[in-house]
Amino acid sequence: MIKFYGEITTTNKFSLQAPNGVQFCYKTGICVAVSECPPTARWVVHTLQEEGGLKLSLSEAASGVNNIVAIKTVLPDRDCPNNYTDVDFKFPSPDGDIHSWKKVNGLWKFESCKKGWKRFGRSNKIVCIKPLKLNAGVLKEQAASECVALNAVLVGVETVAESVWMSEQVLNLTYSTTDHAFWLPGMRSNPCSQSDSIVYKSNFNWDDGLTDTRAAFTTENSDVSCLGSEGEDERCWAIMNKKDGRTATLFDVACGGSAVMQGAFCGYKLYK
Repeated sequence: MIKFYGEITTTNKFSLQAPNGVQFCYKTGICVAVSECPPTARWVVHTLQEEGGLKLSLSEAASGVNNIVAIKTVLPDRDCPNNYTDVDFKFPSPDGDIHSWKKVNGLWKFESCKKGWKRFGRSNKIVCIKPLKLNAGVLKEQAASECVALNAVLVGVETVAESVWMSEQVLNLTYSTTDHAFWLPGMRSNPCSQSDSIVYKSNFNWDDGLTDTRAAFTTENSDVSCLGSEGEDERCWAIMNKKDGRTATLFDVACGGSAVMQGAFCGYKLYK
């Protein structure tokens, strides 16, 4: 824990009082402690809500303000820095993710994903992604609307690691090793054939505003057939559930849908 004089603002109302906020935060996943009148007052502890994410902004204390702020962070080689301003504030959460504070215009800002959403660091942004189980045969438009209802969008996949995690979620939510898939955004504009390269067969742009690359479309990780079993054009995209002997997670599907489609992946951006 690093302590210094500072001020915290938060959009969240969830906080509690603890006689030793520093010790409490040290043992809690996502947590910041503030003492407004040290050293006799109780500590006010800001921690993650049950449903909503935690949003905090931290600044240096104004002259005459005696707030002490305590933040948990991982230090390199366990050495104390000369000044707290040199610290890259970050810490692991109980789910194994590394959460970092972001320095913006002299402020340290922190945002966590809402409960049930998985945090992914991408090249120039951080997104939170959630699998959504829907009715069998759900259409892509309906799936996108369900994401909008969660203040999110139908989200794409940027890396193989993301797609593997998504495929595992489909399996967990459908409880079956038969073919089930969740919708992704985007649509290929050109027709293709089996003999085309994977680069050509995955020639499209994500339309979610959150996904910038198609790096997850590798030969091993994608199965792009171009045409369905009845000759229908397959230009939309989905994540298939994990299945014995199947290495691919990304599939092209008919945009009109089928009974195989049973959900969606929704996402939103942190630090907007």
